[in-house]
Amino acid sequence: MSGGGALAFREGEPASAVAAGDRPPEPGGNLWVDVPRAAAGDAPWVRRLHPVTSSALTGERRHLAAVQPGYVHVRLDVLTDHPGQGPHGATPAAGAALRGPAPQRLARVALDLVVGRDFALTIAGTDIPATDAVWDGYAAGERRAGHPAFAVYQALAAVVDGYRREGLRLLAAAESVDQRLVRLSQRRILAEIVGVRRYAMDLRDIVAPAVDALRLLAHGDPVPEAERPYFGDLWRQAKEVLDGVEQARDTMAEAVEAYTSVQSTQMNRVMQVFTVVAVLFGPPTLVASIYGMNFHMPEYHWRLGYPWALGLMFVVTVAMVTYLRIKDWL
Repeated sequence: MSGGGALAFREGEPASAVAAGDRPPEPGGNLWVDVPRAAAGDAPWVRRLHPVTSSALTGERRHLAAVQPGYVHVRLDVLTDHPGQGPHGATPAAGAALRGPAPQRLARVALDLVVGRDFALTIAGTDIPATDAVWDGYAAGERRAGHPAFAVYQALAAVVDGYRREGLRLLAAAESVDQRLVRLSQRRILAEIVGVRRYAMDLRDIVAPAVDALRLLAHGDPVPEAERPYFGDLWRQAKEVLDGVEQARDTMAEAVEAYTSVQSTQMNRVMQVFTVVAVLFGPPTLVASIYGMNFHMPEYHWRLGYPWALGLMFVVTVAMVTYLRIKDWL
Protein backbone atom coordinates (compact mmCIF):
# COMPACT_ATOMS: atom_id res chain seq x y z
CA MET A 1 0.00 0.00 0.00
CA SER A 2 2.16 2.84 -1.30
CA GLY A 3 0.32 5.68 0.43
CA GLY A 4 0.28 4.11 3.89
CA GLY A 5 -2.88 3.99 5.96
CA ALA A 6 -4.37 3.04 9.30
CA LEU A 7 -6.48 0.24 10.78
CA ALA A 8 -8.71 0.49 13.84
CA PHE A 9 -8.95 -2.55 16.12
CA ARG A 10 -11.92 -3.53 18.29
CA GLU A 11 -12.22 -6.60 20.45
CA GLY A 12 -13.84 -9.49 18.57
CA GLU A 13 -14.40 -7.51 15.37
CA PRO A 14 -12.50 -7.33 12.08
CA ALA A 15 -10.09 -4.45 11.73
CA SER A 16 -11.48 -1.48 9.85
CA ALA A 17 -9.67 1.04 7.68
CA VAL A 18 -9.44 4.62 8.89
CA ALA A 19 -9.57 7.59 6.56
CA ALA A 20 -6.51 9.82 6.60
CA GLY A 21 -8.50 12.78 7.89
CA ASP A 22 -9.89 10.74 10.81
CA ARG A 23 -6.54 9.79 12.30
CA PRO A 24 -5.88 11.42 15.68
CA PRO A 25 -3.16 14.07 15.90
CA GLU A 26 -1.63 12.14 18.81
CA PRO A 27 -0.87 8.41 19.13
CA GLY A 28 -3.76 6.42 20.51
CA GLY A 29 -7.22 5.31 19.56
CA ASN A 30 -6.31 1.63 19.24
CA LEU A 31 -4.89 2.26 15.76
CA TRP A 32 -2.16 0.72 13.69
CA VAL A 33 -0.70 3.44 11.48
CA ASP A 34 1.42 2.55 8.46
CA VAL A 35 3.43 5.64 7.52
CA PRO A 36 5.68 5.91 4.45
CA ARG A 37 9.02 7.29 5.55
CA ALA A 38 8.79 10.19 3.13
CA ALA A 39 5.43 11.21 4.64
CA ALA A 40 6.26 10.60 8.30
CA GLY A 41 7.17 14.25 8.76
CA ASP A 42 3.47 15.11 8.33
CA ALA A 43 2.77 13.44 11.70
CA PRO A 44 4.42 15.73 14.30
CA TRP A 45 3.88 13.27 17.15
CA VAL A 46 6.23 10.81 15.44
CA ARG A 47 9.15 13.12 16.20
CA ARG A 48 8.06 13.50 19.82
CA LEU A 49 8.05 9.78 20.61
CA HIS A 50 11.79 9.49 21.21
CA PRO A 51 14.87 11.68 20.65
CA VAL A 52 16.16 9.28 17.99
CA THR A 53 12.79 8.75 16.34
CA SER A 54 13.57 11.59 13.97
CA SER A 55 16.29 9.39 12.47
CA ALA A 56 13.52 6.97 11.49
CA LEU A 57 12.34 9.58 9.01
CA THR A 58 15.62 9.32 7.13
CA GLY A 59 15.85 5.53 7.17
CA GLU A 60 19.21 5.56 8.91
CA ARG A 61 20.29 1.96 9.51
CA ARG A 62 21.27 2.31 13.14
CA HIS A 63 20.25 -0.45 15.50
CA LEU A 64 17.54 0.60 17.92
CA ALA A 65 15.76 -1.47 20.55
CA ALA A 66 14.50 0.79 23.32
CA VAL A 67 11.77 0.58 25.96
CA GLN A 68 10.30 3.97 26.84
CA PRO A 69 7.45 4.83 29.23
CA GLY A 70 4.33 3.62 27.45
CA TYR A 71 5.86 2.16 24.30
CA VAL A 72 8.61 0.10 22.70
CA HIS A 73 10.53 1.38 19.66
CA VAL A 74 12.64 -1.02 17.59
CA ARG A 75 14.34 -0.82 14.20
CA LEU A 76 15.32 -3.79 12.08
CA ASP A 77 16.21 -4.66 8.50
CA VAL A 78 13.70 -6.35 6.22
CA LEU A 79 14.98 -8.56 3.43
CA THR A 80 13.80 -7.56 -0.02
CA ASP A 81 14.31 -9.13 -3.43
CA HIS A 82 17.81 -10.09 -4.56
CA PRO A 83 18.90 -7.98 -7.52
CA GLY A 84 18.35 -10.14 -10.58
CA GLN A 85 17.55 -13.25 -8.54
CA GLY A 86 13.84 -13.00 -7.85
CA PRO A 87 12.17 -13.04 -4.42
CA HIS A 88 14.29 -13.74 -1.40
CA GLY A 89 12.21 -16.82 -0.68
CA ALA A 90 13.18 -18.52 -3.95
CA THR A 91 15.97 -21.00 -3.32
CA PRO A 92 18.25 -21.55 -6.32
CA ALA A 93 20.35 -24.63 -6.85
CA ALA A 94 22.46 -25.13 -3.77
CA GLY A 95 25.42 -22.80 -3.89
CA ALA A 96 24.68 -21.68 -7.46
CA ALA A 97 24.05 -18.03 -6.62
CA LEU A 98 26.97 -17.79 -4.20
CA ARG A 99 29.87 -18.88 -6.39
CA GLY A 100 32.60 -16.45 -7.21
CA PRO A 101 34.74 -14.14 -5.08
CA ALA A 102 32.22 -11.27 -4.91
CA PRO A 103 28.63 -12.44 -4.31
CA GLN A 104 25.80 -9.93 -4.29
CA ARG A 105 24.96 -8.38 -0.93
CA LEU A 106 21.59 -9.06 0.61
CA ALA A 107 19.08 -6.37 -0.34
CA ARG A 108 17.40 -4.84 2.71
CA VAL A 109 15.28 -1.92 3.83
CA ALA A 110 15.02 -0.38 7.30
CA LEU A 111 11.72 -0.78 9.16
CA ASP A 112 10.79 1.09 12.36
CA LEU A 113 8.19 -0.40 14.70
CA VAL A 114 6.60 1.40 17.63
CA VAL A 115 4.15 -0.42 19.90
CA GLY A 116 2.31 1.54 22.59
CA ARG A 117 -0.49 0.78 25.02
CA ASP A 118 -3.19 1.77 22.54
CA PHE A 119 -1.40 2.29 19.22
CA ALA A 120 1.14 0.77 16.86
CA LEU A 121 3.21 2.46 14.18
CA THR A 122 5.30 1.18 11.28
CA ILE A 123 7.60 3.35 9.17
CA ALA A 124 9.30 2.06 6.02
CA GLY A 125 10.86 3.74 3.02
CA THR A 126 9.08 1.58 0.45
CA ASP A 127 6.44 -1.09 0.08
CA ILE A 128 7.62 -4.28 1.78
CA PRO A 129 6.02 -7.72 2.19
CA ALA A 130 5.82 -7.18 5.96
CA THR A 131 3.23 -4.41 5.88
CA ASP A 132 1.62 -5.77 2.72
CA ALA A 133 0.79 -8.93 4.69
CA VAL A 134 -1.23 -6.85 7.17
CA TRP A 135 -3.20 -5.12 4.43
CA ASP A 136 -3.81 -8.41 2.62
CA GLY A 137 -5.20 -9.89 5.82
CA TYR A 138 -7.42 -6.87 6.34
CA ALA A 139 -8.75 -7.20 2.79
CA ALA A 140 -9.59 -10.85 3.51
CA GLY A 141 -11.29 -9.92 6.79
CA GLU A 142 -9.07 -12.32 8.74
CA ARG A 143 -7.53 -9.99 11.31
CA ARG A 144 -9.62 -10.04 14.49
CA ALA A 145 -7.79 -8.67 17.51
CA GLY A 146 -8.37 -6.15 20.26
CA HIS A 147 -5.01 -4.41 20.04
CA PRO A 148 -3.01 -2.98 17.12
CA ALA A 149 0.04 -4.90 18.34
CA PHE A 150 -1.46 -7.81 16.44
CA ALA A 151 -0.85 -5.92 13.19
CA VAL A 152 2.81 -5.52 14.18
CA TYR A 153 2.93 -9.24 14.90
CA GLN A 154 1.60 -10.01 11.42
CA ALA A 155 4.20 -7.72 9.87
CA LEU A 156 7.00 -9.27 11.92
CA ALA A 157 5.80 -12.77 11.02
CA ALA A 158 6.44 -11.93 7.35
CA VAL A 159 9.85 -10.46 8.26
CA VAL A 160 10.92 -13.54 10.26
CA ASP A 161 9.64 -15.81 7.50
CA GLY A 162 12.01 -14.03 5.13
CA TYR A 163 14.85 -14.56 7.62
CA ARG A 164 13.96 -18.25 7.91
CA ARG A 165 13.96 -18.80 4.15
CA GLU A 166 17.24 -16.97 3.76
CA GLY A 167 18.72 -19.02 6.60
CA LEU A 168 17.67 -22.28 4.92
CA ARG A 169 19.22 -21.05 1.68
CA LEU A 170 22.46 -20.28 3.51
CA LEU A 171 22.57 -23.71 5.16
CA ALA A 172 21.92 -25.41 1.80
CA ALA A 173 24.78 -23.47 0.22
CA ALA A 174 27.11 -24.30 3.13
CA GLU A 175 26.22 -28.00 2.93
CA SER A 176 26.78 -28.01 -0.83
CA VAL A 177 30.22 -26.45 -0.48
CA ASP A 178 31.12 -28.85 2.32
CA GLN A 179 30.14 -31.92 0.26
CA ARG A 180 32.03 -30.79 -2.82
CA LEU A 181 35.05 -30.03 -0.67
CA VAL A 182 35.14 -33.66 0.42
CA ARG A 183 34.86 -34.89 -3.18
CA LEU A 184 37.35 -32.27 -4.39
CA SER A 185 35.24 -31.89 -7.53
CA GLN A 186 35.43 -28.09 -7.76
CA ARG A 187 38.62 -26.15 -8.48
CA ARG A 188 37.03 -22.87 -7.34
CA ILE A 189 35.94 -24.24 -3.99
CA LEU A 190 37.92 -21.65 -2.00
CA ALA A 191 36.12 -18.77 -3.72
CA GLU A 192 32.80 -20.41 -2.90
CA ILE A 193 33.77 -20.86 0.75
CA VAL A 194 34.65 -17.17 0.98
CA GLY A 195 31.37 -16.26 -0.72
CA VAL A 196 29.25 -18.32 1.70
CA ARG A 197 31.11 -16.90 4.71
CA ARG A 198 30.54 -13.37 3.47
CA TYR A 199 26.87 -14.20 2.90
CA ALA A 200 26.58 -15.61 6.44
CA MET A 201 28.10 -12.48 7.97
CA ASP A 202 25.72 -10.32 5.93
CA LEU A 203 22.69 -12.29 7.13
CA ARG A 204 23.92 -12.22 10.71
CA ASP A 205 24.15 -8.42 10.62
CA ILE A 206 20.46 -8.41 9.71
CA VAL A 207 19.07 -11.10 12.01
CA ALA A 208 21.05 -10.43 15.22
CA PRO A 209 19.53 -6.95 15.86
CA ALA A 210 16.10 -8.34 14.98
CA VAL A 211 16.48 -10.97 17.71
CA ASP A 212 17.13 -8.22 20.26
CA ALA A 213 14.13 -6.25 19.00
CA LEU A 214 11.80 -9.25 19.13
CA ARG A 215 12.96 -10.05 22.65
CA LEU A 216 11.89 -6.59 23.80
CA LEU A 217 8.53 -6.93 22.09
CA ALA A 218 8.02 -10.36 23.65
CA HIS A 219 8.66 -8.97 27.14
CA GLY A 220 7.81 -5.30 26.70
CA ASP A 221 5.23 -3.83 29.06
CA PRO A 222 3.28 -1.83 26.40
CA VAL A 223 2.52 -5.04 24.50
CA PRO A 224 -0.66 -6.59 25.94
CA GLU A 225 0.02 -9.79 27.85
CA ALA A 226 -2.34 -11.73 25.59
CA GLU A 227 -0.25 -10.76 22.53
CA ARG A 228 3.19 -11.49 24.03
CA PRO A 229 3.21 -15.25 23.26
CA TYR A 230 2.93 -14.41 19.55
CA PHE A 231 6.01 -12.18 19.72
CA GLY A 232 7.75 -14.79 21.85
CA ASP A 233 7.19 -17.36 19.10
CA LEU A 234 8.70 -15.00 16.52
CA TRP A 235 11.64 -14.35 18.85
CA ARG A 236 12.34 -18.08 19.11
CA GLN A 237 12.08 -18.49 15.35
CA ALA A 238 14.51 -15.63 14.78
CA LYS A 239 16.91 -17.16 17.33
CA GLU A 240 16.77 -20.45 15.41
CA VAL A 241 17.65 -18.60 12.21
CA LEU A 242 20.56 -16.89 13.99
CA ASP A 243 21.75 -20.26 15.33
CA GLY A 244 21.62 -21.62 11.78
CA VAL A 245 23.68 -18.69 10.53
CA GLU A 246 26.28 -19.32 13.24
CA GLN A 247 26.29 -23.00 12.28
CA ALA A 248 26.92 -22.10 8.65
CA ARG A 249 29.76 -19.78 9.68
CA ASP A 250 31.33 -22.55 11.77
CA THR A 251 30.93 -24.98 8.90
CA MET A 252 32.71 -22.62 6.54
CA ALA A 253 35.48 -22.02 9.09
CA GLU A 254 35.98 -25.79 9.29
CA ALA A 255 35.82 -25.95 5.49
CA VAL A 256 38.69 -23.45 5.25
CA GLU A 257 40.76 -25.57 7.62
CA ALA A 258 39.88 -28.72 5.68
CA TYR A 259 40.70 -27.01 2.39
CA THR A 260 44.07 -25.89 3.74
CA SER A 261 44.77 -29.39 5.05
CA VAL A 262 43.78 -31.00 1.75
CA GLN A 263 45.93 -28.58 -0.23
CA SER A 264 48.87 -29.25 2.08
CA THR A 265 48.38 -33.01 1.70
CA GLN A 266 48.19 -32.71 -2.07
CA MET A 267 51.33 -30.59 -2.14
CA ASN A 268 53.13 -33.15 0.02
CA ARG A 269 52.08 -35.90 -2.38
CA VAL A 270 53.36 -33.92 -5.35
CA MET A 271 56.66 -33.25 -3.61
CA GLN A 272 56.89 -36.92 -2.69
CA VAL A 273 56.45 -37.94 -6.33
CA PHE A 274 59.11 -35.49 -7.48
CA THR A 275 61.44 -36.67 -4.73
CA VAL A 276 60.99 -40.33 -5.68
CA VAL A 277 61.55 -39.53 -9.36
CA ALA A 278 64.73 -37.62 -8.50
CA VAL A 279 65.97 -40.49 -6.32
CA LEU A 280 65.25 -43.11 -9.00
CA PHE A 281 66.92 -41.17 -11.78
CA GLY A 282 69.91 -40.17 -9.63
CA PRO A 283 71.96 -43.42 -9.86
CA PRO A 284 71.42 -43.92 -13.63
CA THR A 285 72.38 -40.31 -14.15
CA LEU A 286 75.55 -40.87 -12.12
CA VAL A 287 76.50 -43.90 -14.26
CA ALA A 288 75.78 -42.00 -17.47
CA SER A 289 77.85 -39.06 -16.21
CA ILE A 290 80.83 -41.28 -15.43
CA TYR A 291 80.84 -42.93 -18.83
CA GLY A 292 80.20 -39.61 -20.50
CA MET A 293 83.43 -38.08 -19.26
CA ASN A 294 86.05 -37.23 -21.87
CA PHE A 295 88.64 -39.69 -20.55
CA HIS A 296 90.07 -42.97 -21.84
CA MET A 297 88.27 -45.90 -20.18
CA PRO A 298 88.82 -49.65 -20.74
CA GLU A 299 85.10 -50.15 -21.30
CA TYR A 300 85.27 -48.01 -24.45
CA HIS A 301 87.15 -50.84 -26.24
CA TRP A 302 85.14 -53.61 -24.64
CA ARG A 303 82.60 -55.29 -26.92
CA LEU A 304 80.06 -55.58 -24.06
CA GLY A 305 80.73 -52.11 -22.64
CA TYR A 306 77.48 -50.54 -23.85
CA PRO A 307 75.21 -53.39 -22.59
CA TRP A 308 77.19 -53.33 -19.33
CA ALA A 309 76.44 -49.64 -18.78
CA LEU A 310 72.73 -50.05 -19.57
CA GLY A 311 72.46 -53.11 -17.37
CA LEU A 312 74.18 -51.33 -14.50
CA MET A 313 71.69 -48.46 -14.75
CA PHE A 314 68.78 -50.92 -14.78
CA VAL A 315 70.04 -52.94 -11.83
CA VAL A 316 70.67 -49.85 -9.71
CA THR A 317 67.17 -48.47 -10.53
CA VAL A 318 65.49 -51.77 -9.61
CA ALA A 319 67.48 -51.88 -6.39
CA MET A 320 66.32 -48.33 -5.50
CA VAL A 321 62.66 -49.15 -6.23
CA THR A 322 62.89 -52.29 -4.09
CA TYR A 323 64.43 -50.37 -1.21
CA LEU A 324 61.76 -47.62 -1.36
CA ARG A 325 58.99 -50.22 -1.35
CA ILE A 326 60.50 -52.02 1.64
CA LYS A 327 60.60 -48.70 3.53
CA ASP A 328 57.01 -48.00 2.38
CA TRP A 329 58.09 -44.71 0.83
CA LEU A 330 56.71 -45.59 -2.56
